[in-house]
Amino acid sequence: MRDTHFMFMLDDAHDLNDFQKRIVNSWIAYRDHSNYSFKVAITSEKEYSFTTASGGSIIEDHDFTKVERENPLRNSRSDFGKMAKDIIERRLKLYDIGISCEDFFPVNPNMVKDLEEAKRIVKNEYLTLYPNATQKQLNDYVYKYHRAYYFKKRDSKANLPPYSGFELIVQLSTGVIRNLLAPCYEMFEIFLSNQQGGKSNIREISPTIQTEAIKSISRRKWESIEHLHRNIEGCSENDKNCILNIFNNLMTLFRDRLQSNSSEPRAIKFIITEQKSEAMRKLEPLLLIAQKAQLLYVRTGRGKDDGKHTSYYEPNRLLLPDRGLDPIGQHSEISIKANDLWAAASKNKRLKEESQLLQPPTLFDNYD
Repeated sequence: MRDTHFMFMLDDAHDLNDFQKRIVNSWIAYRDHSNYSFKVAITSEKEYSFTTASGGSIIEDHDFTKVERENPLRNSRSDFGKMAKDIIERRLKLYDIGISCEDFFPVNPNMVKDLEEAKRIVKNEYLTLYPNATQKQLNDYVYKYHRAYYFKKRDSKANLPPYSGFELIVQLSTGVIRNLLAPCYEMFEIFLSNQQGGKSNIREISPTIQTEAIKSISRRKWESIEHLHRNIEGCSENDKNCILNIFNNLMTLFRDRLQSNSSEPRAIKFIITEQKSEAMRKLEPLLLIAQKAQLLYVRTGRGKDDGKHTSYYEPNRLLLPDRGLDPIGQHSEISIKANDLWAAASKNKRLKEESQLLQPPTLFDNYD
């Protein structure tokens, strides 16, 4: 084993105690990669100390290279979508199921029909107002509004929408592999419990089973918030109540926007302004607990206006189906003041957004 290279892979390293973190950092600081190297995964830099056992620090680009894995989710045609497709289809091949993800997870035909009708309606609406519109302008409008129109026109007393299809499963994952696989696993289990044959009989997961599994997981995700004070270290019962208030009010805000005449009705992410306020200081522990519980993901990008690094907050999209919301959102963010978010958390006050909806830091050119 004289020429063997050892790679140590540490997952969830933020859960190590302070002494263990210092040891790992000291090994990394040595930087002799001829015999060993490390891959260390953490959920947030705020939870991890980069101090070594001797009191020094490891420095990015000098001692280690940081790889941001929580990239903003796009759609099934994005890099993450392609990776998700590859992961699922490899697993299907293990059972000699040589079909595509799209065929294995078919979309509910009634929803396909209703969405096509929604596209036709919003297209005609736009052409009536702007008969000389370009094809790109028309595509923009249909992309922004047809799903919003579908969800807006649903009867408030109707059952939850039929959540199904590979595209929707990818979007539900919020760009996290474990969120991608959990619904697939549950769907597979439901299929096996409903039929008498073996695994070789499976050729698709019906939209009915997909919807059942997704609704069940979404409901359990909400139930998990009720137990945060028992499961997350440092979370009090009051913290749990505040976090539940935040997510309840966020879902109400997303629904209000979906049903509005806004130019970006399908926004399901947000940024927080007044970052240096007292309210933000009070919010930070709550947001960190929500991150630890995988209820909230924080991605960093450059703001459109000033180019500064901005934190984009995205609730786990598995929360949305239980509230009848659309997990397939747009690449835009709702701007919320820290004071308003703190009022929603501490007083359960209904959220409102700032008048300006900020645009995303990257260009989105694909259309449904």
